[in-house]
Amino acid sequence: MAKAKLVLHEKQVEEDESVIEIKIWSVTTGSLHPYGVKYSLVYIREGKECWATTMLMDVITDIIAASLNHTASLISGPF
Repeated sequence: MAKAKLVLHEKQVEEDESVIEIKIWSVTTGSLHPYGVKYSLVYIREGKECWATTMLMDVITDIIAASLNHTASLISGPF
């Protein structure tokens, strides 16, 4: 299995010393992640991690696509 390749790493420290950090990796395309992208988002305030997420981009894309398909089915009914 090939290693993930870090494509982007941005870290921003705000005036209130909170930290926002994003990392994006290119991963091997396969059935688990057909788009070949993985990302991590982190927000730290007052030295404590407030939220963090690491997800495969295809999961997000599938959720968005399902939501759009559902919305389209709601508005494409007979009028």
